[in-house]
Amino acid sequence: MNFSFILFALLLGSVQSHIEFEHVNVPATNAKKHAIVSSLRATFGSLEERPNSFNKIARTAEDHNCRGSCRLLVGSLANNASRYIVEYDPETLEFIRNETSTLIDPRLRAISHSPSGTSIIKAIGSPLWYTIHHFSDPQPGVIYQLELRLENETALASREVQVVSFSRYGGVWKPAGATVAPWDGTHLGTEGSPPDARILEEAECLHDPDRECLSTTHPGLYKDVLNYLRYWQRYPIALREEGVLSGGFEGIRKYFNPYAYGYPFSIRINNRGRSASKKLHAIGRVGAESLVVMPDYKTVYLSGQSRGLYKFVARRPSDLSQGTLYAAKILIRKASVVDASASNVENVMNSEFSIEWILLGSMTEDIDIEEVRFSDLFEKENPENGRCPSLKSIVHDGRTECLAIKQGQETLAAFLEPQRVASLKSSTTTVFKFAGMTMRGSSRVLISARSIEEGLLEATIPGVESEAAIFSKRISQNECGCLFDISLDEEFSANRMIPITCGSPTETESNTCSTESLANPRTVAHVEPFARSFIGEDSSRHENNAGWTLDDENQRLTRVFTAPIKGGIRGLNWFQDVVGGNNYISINVAHPNDTFGWLGYFGAFEVKDVDVAFSPVPVPYASGPKGIPQSYRRVTQGITEKIPTFNEVFRSRDEIMLAGVDETSTETFTIGEALDRRGKPVDRYEEIRGDPAKFSRQDGEADVSDTLAFSSVVNMCGRRFAVTSSGTLPAMSYAMLLSDELKPSAGSVIDWSEYGGLWRPAGGQLSPWNTVLGGESFEPDAQHLERPTCLTGSFSCLKARSSGTYDTIFPFIRYFDKYIDDLDNSMEELKKLFKPYLYGYATEIKVNQYMCSTARKWLTLGRFSHGSLQVMPDRKTVYMTDWTAGDSVGGGFFKFIAESSTDLSSGTLYAAKFNAQSSGGATFDVEWIKLGTATNSELLKAARSTTFNDIFDYTLFGSRLACPDDRRPVNIRSTPECLAVKPGMETLAAFFETRRYAAYLGATTEWGNLRGIVYDAASRHLFVSVTRIAADDDIMLQNVKGSPNHVNLGLARCGCLFRLAVSEQTFDVKDLKPHVCGRGDIGIDSENSCNLELVSNPGDLSIIPGQNKLLIAEDSCERESPELPSKCGHLNNAVWTLNPFDRSDLTRLLTSPYLSGVSSVQYSWDVESGGGIIQTVVNEPYDGGNDARASDRGSSGPAAWFGFIGPIKNTVSESQRPGVDQVCYNKRDERDYSCPGGEFNFVPSPPPGPNPPHAPPPPFSPPLPPPGPPVPPPSPPSPPSPPSQPPSPVNVLIKPGPDSEISRKERDSDVERQQNLEGNEKLADPVQESSGQLLSIPFSVIVICGAVLISRVFHR
Repeated sequence: MNFSFILFALLLGSVQSHIEFEHVNVPATNAKKHAIVSSLRATFGSLEERPNSFNKIARTAEDHNCRGSCRLLVGSLANNASRYIVEYDPETLEFIRNETSTLIDPRLRAISHSPSGTSIIKAIGSPLWYTIHHFSDPQPGVIYQLELRLENETALASREVQVVSFSRYGGVWKPAGATVAPWDGTHLGTEGSPPDARILEEAECLHDPDRECLSTTHPGLYKDVLNYLRYWQRYPIALREEGVLSGGFEGIRKYFNPYAYGYPFSIRINNRGRSASKKLHAIGRVGAESLVVMPDYKTVYLSGQSRGLYKFVARRPSDLSQGTLYAAKILIRKASVVDASASNVENVMNSEFSIEWILLGSMTEDIDIEEVRFSDLFEKENPENGRCPSLKSIVHDGRTECLAIKQGQETLAAFLEPQRVASLKSSTTTVFKFAGMTMRGSSRVLISARSIEEGLLEATIPGVESEAAIFSKRISQNECGCLFDISLDEEFSANRMIPITCGSPTETESNTCSTESLANPRTVAHVEPFARSFIGEDSSRHENNAGWTLDDENQRLTRVFTAPIKGGIRGLNWFQDVVGGNNYISINVAHPNDTFGWLGYFGAFEVKDVDVAFSPVPVPYASGPKGIPQSYRRVTQGITEKIPTFNEVFRSRDEIMLAGVDETSTETFTIGEALDRRGKPVDRYEEIRGDPAKFSRQDGEADVSDTLAFSSVVNMCGRRFAVTSSGTLPAMSYAMLLSDELKPSAGSVIDWSEYGGLWRPAGGQLSPWNTVLGGESFEPDAQHLERPTCLTGSFSCLKARSSGTYDTIFPFIRYFDKYIDDLDNSMEELKKLFKPYLYGYATEIKVNQYMCSTARKWLTLGRFSHGSLQVMPDRKTVYMTDWTAGDSVGGGFFKFIAESSTDLSSGTLYAAKFNAQSSGGATFDVEWIKLGTATNSELLKAARSTTFNDIFDYTLFGSRLACPDDRRPVNIRSTPECLAVKPGMETLAAFFETRRYAAYLGATTEWGNLRGIVYDAASRHLFVSVTRIAADDDIMLQNVKGSPNHVNLGLARCGCLFRLAVSEQTFDVKDLKPHVCGRGDIGIDSENSCNLELVSNPGDLSIIPGQNKLLIAEDSCERESPELPSKCGHLNNAVWTLNPFDRSDLTRLLTSPYLSGVSSVQYSWDVESGGGIIQTVVNEPYDGGNDARASDRGSSGPAAWFGFIGPIKNTVSESQRPGVDQVCYNKRDERDYSCPGGEFNFVPSPPPGPNPPHAPPPPFSPPLPPPGPPVPPPSPPSPPSPPSQPPSPVNVLIKPGPDSEISRKERDSDVERQQNLEGNEKLADPVQESSGQLLSIPFSVIVICGAVLISRVFHR
């Protein structure tokens, strides 16, 4: 990056105005993969850059001060005397020595690298603040309190560390979640899954190689118990020597009572920094992952992991020592249909649940658990053939048990074995593996389920009270987990549970859940001032677990953090107005790949009465970012604006009411349907395998394209129009009046007959003078028409010599109502009909307030494959890309400078020569080579009669790899040629064969897939997109014959953006450098061959002015042959924003349906709504309907879409709005306008002959024929005039009537003026018909936009 670019970045980095769009994740569900998904929020305000937003307090095993003069390693396990515990070898049970230790005791200290719950509390009666940290594995658990201090007013640091003692309760078992009680100074935590008392009681031995003992039947429980005994300073080596391990559980019961563990607990710190801990037995031995206290200070919810959901209601507020325990029975209120083709996500997501509460028991006094055994509480028997002989069957931790509560033990059983009692009472203790919980507002709870197990739930039909309305329903498995929203009633009792979002299983090796959705969410925290919840994953299904924000309103996820490889995210909590009055979010990372856990936080945050948005964080795929925490880099605080979901304006195949006809008429036209020059639908061609002509005409079958070229909303005189072109051959253009809801209410087909029709339109731009600029792409090669002697049938025919030209020209000539069979296999007939130098130019469409339009081709801007173009701020300079692709890559980069501002009819054309700054480098100096100067009128006249052989002497590159002395070698679209320009033909060569002539003069024509272009005034750079640099794009990669080999780039099959520095005064391009490229080596999967977190195969470009936001549309799917399926960089293509100064500032704004391409991206200011809109086209979903997914349930169909994101009111200030004049084209009498029918029905002129007349375009608004046989025109069209005769007049039918606003006198005056203009041209005699008067009038004299042409739609 050069110095000037960095300087710009520094200057603009201080600007506070910023917009942060909500990031759209890659679709993970079938429903989203079939739809257009767009950003729903934009936050506009001040920007705070936070390159290091994740802040570390400590890492495990770090040396910290402890109380007194000691030193303590963070996470060190402690025994009942608060001394460190040492590590042992699990195989030999021997102590492990620390060979590098200089301590008196060289044994390796046991350290937990699994921090879990965290809170920040204030000491009672003291200004000191402490953070409490749980460490869960290995056993015994340990809890630390860290006294906090501030650095630089907001940064947290620890002053001293000490262990919180639980010695009176026999230690703490797997401490898990944590929260702060709503009453002052109390930390609440939970012990995780408790040891199973039944299994321990029934174990005959703990460990014996010769017997089936606890170590073989339940190795996890055995390991936990063995580790935990170290709390009592009972190490395995001693237990083995004493014979305890070979005995049963009774041998260790005096040290380890399973009923002592699994409870919530509280911690308070006094003004001397001493902590007091208390286990809350009255809440029950739930073994909860987390808990949350309701605003009544009495109701507590506990997530029992796979043990269910529980509710405790205290007898008194703020006192959890007595109360009543309930278990949830979860019923299906709305069930998804069981469908093997539907994904697990959709089955879960389509279900809604109700919650009933089952009373387990009440506790009013402390109970003595010291001598209680499982057999004291339950009757039990073994199941036979999966059934219980007499007792009730339950499923407990995946095992079938037969149990009954012993008489008199109901209360004790309820609190010591709440899961088993809940199961006996038909509560839900399977299916949902609940984890984190947090309060959202005053009446909702967010709860995470780490996974969903397949299982039966009772289902009810709401509103129906009968036994028939109760049935069982199987809920689908989702191994990636879900988030649920729980509703509370006025007494804070949960009554309903609705899924918010779920993870999506995938089949990739390193991520078996989609990286764009959840994987086993564990910890959650709601941040009320931000209207967001934070969610942390703890999963083996994501290589890097993610931290997400969940928007309260639209329930969408944004990834804001990724943990190091294998690290689980835990301990999320929001702390408001704590240390120093600051606000923080705690976050911990457990057991990462490098072993050492992280204790950290986000913040400090300011809590203002404004909205907050966090920048997204991509999935890390490179080894460096994978190994360290990655967090959001930007926080935007300001106004959040809700953006409507993607607004569809129209689709291909929509039928639009034809404007300018009687208001009772039902005449319509179909967007995308190919019409001939008379406005009649052409017959579809069908490709026939084995047919040498390839095309078979399907009589009466319309040809409709599901491809739209550049499309735009145009604000005009208080109205809004849509202008678009279709991808048919011949192509169609349309102008449509939009309603207030931005839907077409009427429209017309724009006339291109002056130019022999429109050829393959591509990208474009809304011009600064409020017209629609575009261009024709993949122009027909005029040279291909010179040598063939026939159309098909032999190697000398067009089909054999140039199949690509053949395959495009013959669909196109249907515009002249000609089909392949009409030409008698004659090249001469084809040449008379088809003039190649009429196609391949920049285009401009101007629409006025009456929907009158004028269509222009600007031959002055050169003939090549116009990918897109950019008008510079001087309104004279235009840069253009030459879009070559496939096996014909090799294009140039061009510049046009007009003689007058906003007038493209005359000027000078240039071609760029790129000179590498270093051998093999991708940075180039740019030199401009002048091609020629001309006017459009002279070029248009010549285009109708000039042939390739008139311009060049041409031969193919010979076998000797050299050209004759009188010809120069060039490489044109990957084909070497030898050329010589004929004397006097330089100007026509420059404008009709722009690419060839540029190469001939030494310019660079080696670019392939060069497509989008946009100018960013802030950085003073042009940005261009190269969709891909593939292995077969030889001309860009290596030396090829006939080419000067200016360009030598590396492979980039996922495409790149390049930037070109622009001079401030002259708008001249100085150099070209690579800016950012997609990647195909990492971050890919079976469906996406390019990195999901980067732009893939960029196409069209735009800019949001003043916001440092490039807009990039992807078009990444390509098909190598019709027989093969398309391959995509991204299966669901996207629109992105990219900060030109910060390539990491990348946000996905929109995703499109399966296999569709996104194009025509454009930011514009919508005057009527007073907001910015981001327009885009989505083309050919499902590979144009060829992909089998087009028939899936929920398919959006193959039609192309045009629509927009917005309006967004606050995107830019008034001074920063796009430089488009809000000019009102309101004249009705301009000679070059073509208007909707009004009082005129027009019969277009016949196809041009060898030298068709050069005249203004005729008015043209072709209606579709009504049902039944087509209505013939009032008289046959005039035949083509021979070159020596004057142009033929055009027939116009004028309907008589008293309301006609054109009198005979005015018509005669028009005729007289035209006679004066065109010499001796004579009018044909009028033909009287009963239905009207048929006058023969030359087009060029008709004033066609008078009031008579105004549609009655407009009158209304």
